[in-house]
Amino acid sequence: MRGDDAVGFLLKDFRGKINLRSMKKFALLPVCFVTILMAFAVMLGQPSREAFKFDEGPVQQGCGEYGRIAWFMEEMMVRQKDAHGLIIVFSGSEPDRFGNLLGYVSGAGGWVAQHGVPASKISYVIAEGKKFAEEEYWIIPNGAEPPNFTPTRFDWKGLRAEYLFSSTCTTCEPSYPELGLAQPYYEGFAQVLRENPDYLGRIAVNNYTELAEVRQEMTGNLKIARTRYSISIKKKVNGEDADTSELYVIPGTN
Repeated sequence: MRGDDAVGFLLKDFRGKINLRSMKKFALLPVCFVTILMAFAVMLGQPSREAFKFDEGPVQQGCGEYGRIAWFMEEMMVRQKDAHGLIIVFSGSEPDRFGNLLGYVSGAGGWVAQHGVPASKISYVIAEGKKFAEEEYWIIPNGAEPPNFTPTRFDWKGLRAEYLFSSTCTTCEPSYPELGLAQPYYEGFAQVLRENPDYLGRIAVNNYTELAEVRQEMTGNLKIARTRYSISIKKKVNGEDADTSELYVIPGTN
């Protein structure tokens, strides 16, 4: 109900209850009327003390996700100074590509921090309950309870077969790569290998340029021995897999 509609409703209800035979009571009408308006104005002016959903939808690529997170950042820093922002990213029921979600949360969280938003102001969490890569943006006023969600806990040590850690689109929109699912997240991939010394990594790329870049990242920058992962160029494929590279974790093979 809008504010002006609600005022009209209150006045209509109030007039219906006035005893017009009592001039003494009728003389109190201006006082009561002002009191009602003042009380209602206070109600309208009070900020919400409960967590509320600001936006929702699937993770977008490039400029689409930039527009949404930039809008949310402005809302939190300008109009919601006494509130905390929570972005829930859902893991869905798909068994693969949890590394894509980890990469997105890490990249987007870092991008927000680089733009002057304190870590205590906006946070990310991966949760169960909706389709893979769906998002909910929540605003939680100080003192309010956060929305209910079940954090996703992935058991990397429990792998029993080759696992697709992440799939990277090599021809997707390059703008704001931190704000999309197309990033390979080599840091997380390397961390899984470090924490599981009996695991091997397998990386499939599209051409020699990508092969050299990935090798430099994994061995040159992240210091993962070449004996811990294999890297190969994919055979020519069609459809959605034609321009993607994949990172796989292979358990119990080293």
